[in-house]
Amino acid sequence: MKCVMVPALREEASKRLKDWDLWGPLLLCLALSIILAWNHSDGSMVFQIVFIVVWLGSAIVTVNGQLLGGSISFFQSVCVLGYCLCPLTISALIVKLFLSSLHVLIQFLVALLGFGWSTYSSYGFISDMVQADRKALAVYPLCLFYLFLALFIIL
Repeated sequence: MKCVMVPALREEASKRLKDWDLWGPLLLCLALSIILAWNHSDGSMVFQIVFIVVWLGSAIVTVNGQLLGGSISFFQSVCVLGYCLCPLTISALIVKLFLSSLHVLIQFLVALLGFGWSTYSSYGFISDMVQADRKALAVYPLCLFYLFLALFIIL
């Protein structure tokens, strides 16, 4: 988690990548789903969409990285992508608790900050797993994945 919150510690992160787990990403996914479904008119549908998008999106981004010649395992990549949801979860919590009554532009800026932080945190991991000439092909779906979740924060 420390490597995601402070992306400058990537050298330490590459050593810790071998000790992957899926409990942290599961809890972050559940937290994000619950926060976004909270006080929504169709909360159960929002929960289902966010939960499914997180896991299917992580799997698709991971398979894309593997097809591009990725050097880390499937579960390591899903673990990294799941832990990189933390900034988006924090942004969603801030928007829902403190900024829900403010202008949508302020909510957009907080969601944009979470999107940028999540993308930057995962960019180092994903770009290290593929060759230099294929980085854009690996990072583009990653950006779409986090952008979709960031837009859900505003809704």
